[in-house]
Amino acid sequence: MYPREIEAGLESEYRRDIAEWFDGVMTSRKLLTLTDGMTEDSWFKIAVRRDLKRLQEEAEAEEIRAVQDRITSQLFRKKKAVSS
Repeated sequence: MYPREIEAGLESEYRRDIAEWFDGVMTSRKLLTLTDGMTEDSWFKIAVRRDLKRLQEEAEAEEIRAVQDRITSQLFRKKKAVSS
């Protein structure tokens, strides 16, 4: 995920090229360490925060819909019981 953002961050923050990783010059562990150490205003971290926020909003919306569905079903059950 985020290949362009990682590549841009490596170049702008560390003057490293992603080709080092593809060529086996840089280990995956080193790549992860460098991405973790990128500044908060790096494209990589901005993209991650944006996606986490979107996922959280989607989860909250789903939870709200579930609560609304439970309330609606309870109301209709009560309505049916009263009309019976």
